[in-house]
Amino acid sequence: MLAATVILMGVSTLMIGVLPTYALIGAFAPVLLVIARLLQDFSAGGEWSGSAAFVVEYAPPTAVGSTPVGSSSASSPACSPAR
Repeated sequence: MLAATVILMGVSTLMIGVLPTYALIGAFAPVLLVIARLLQDFSAGGEWSGSAAFVVEYAPPTAVGSTPVGSSSASSPACSPAR
């Protein structure tokens, strides 16, 4: 799955790089741009679950649960008031 998302991101980025201008193909240019950006978004979204699983599986046992997803940065020691 990782290879598919990386290839999809590369192809869609290449598509944006070689996209003809509006002067050459008219209103079809922005349509192709939106399609390429959607492909980039799908590949980035597909990578999210894989990368999250990778981080959880390879985290050391002492780090598991120490930084829950969605926790605010205000709870970190760096943000606590000085005494």
